[in-house]
Amino acid sequence: MTTVRFLVLLALALPVCACGPSTKPAADGTTVQVHATEGTIESISPNGRVLHIAHEEIPGYMLAMTMPFEASSAAVIKGLKAGDRVVFEFEEREDGRRVIVRCTKK
Repeated sequence: MTTVRFLVLLALALPVCACGPSTKPAADGTTVQVHATEGTIESISPNGRVLHIAHEEIPGYMLAMTMPFEASSAAVIKGLKAGDRVVFEFEEREDGRRVIVRCTKK
């Protein structure tokens, strides 16, 4: 079942990776950009809400680098640990935060 879920997520994420960011409406009526990529979790903060991920290049948006990402909820990153290779989607919020909204082990 996990393999099927991963393949579905990958099928949904690949068009986003290939075509650049997508946008979606935010709760406050504004829009946010959603990006998809993959990377390796380098560390997780003691509070469990911030992951430092060495991610691949996001074409047209960002070079490959290691940076912090905030989890939108504990459920999004449940079971993940440092060293895991992951495929994830994140929103770039107006305040500059990059918030993971989907994340699965690769």
